[in-house]
Amino acid sequence: MKRMECESCGAPMIKSPGQNYLYCEYCMTFHFPENDNKDKVEIIGDEKLMKCPLCRENLVEANIVGEEVAFCNNCQGMLLPRKSFTIVIDKRRAQYSGKPMEHLQKIDPEDLKRTIHCPKCKQKMETHPYYGPGRVVIDSCAHCCLIWLDQGEITKIEKA
Repeated sequence: MKRMECESCGAPMIKSPGQNYLYCEYCMTFHFPENDNKDKVEIIGDEKLMKCPLCRENLVEANIVGEEVAFCNNCQGMLLPRKSFTIVIDKRRAQYSGKPMEHLQKIDPEDLKRTIHCPKCKQKMETHPYYGPGRVVIDSCAHCCLIWLDQGEITKIEKA
């Protein structure tokens, strides 16, 4: 992926390791070169009171395979209850008819150093590998039983 300047402020955008998007550290803008809503999230409501733990934009009510999630229109991450996470994974895998992903990247140890806070209780979320297929790093709040997924992670888990 070539170097790109932020459309909002002109600062250089950086590629997030293991992700298919660029990020501007100056104005916190995201750019998705191949944005076709691969996570299949459907926006269903108005803004919520919670802020995105990555870019601080308002999260909106959304739906993914019948489960309600909070979705960030800016960075395209999602917040969902742990119980819904399991249901979404099961439904998405049952619906998937393609080949399993090959050449899964190893988890970048730098991804495990990230610190984000739960949008609901504001406590530090645990950043850890998802211990299923897909080789993704997720963030979870033990207090609220919520999981934060970055853009594309649910699809990686589905296809693995």
